[in-house]
Amino acid sequence: MRKFKEAISSWSLEELRALEEDIKNGGKESRKALWEKIQDSENNGKFCAICFKELEYNDRSFTLFFGPSDFKKKASFCAIDCLEYFMNHLKELDNERKIKN
Repeated sequence: MRKFKEAISSWSLEELRALEEDIKNGGKESRKALWEKIQDSENNGKFCAICFKELEYNDRSFTLFFGPSDFKKKASFCAIDCLEYFMNHLKELDNERKIKN
């Protein structure tokens, strides 16, 4: 937390109040910003989300943004088969959720 205190020490009062207001309202914007930074830092979209092959940015690679509008997630894929595998898994999860409800 010491680094967090150091980081916010350079913020303006307006930025601090905006953070405080966001936290009071459930922290959706802060959570989203934190998630995006973690995603960028973890893999920076350099590896396929399925097979972990290093991505070559060309016509064969794909990036998918998904999730609720206030908490988007990002996944990159090396080829269409990995994207299809991911989509099929999402369909299975959705079907399981529908059965439970």
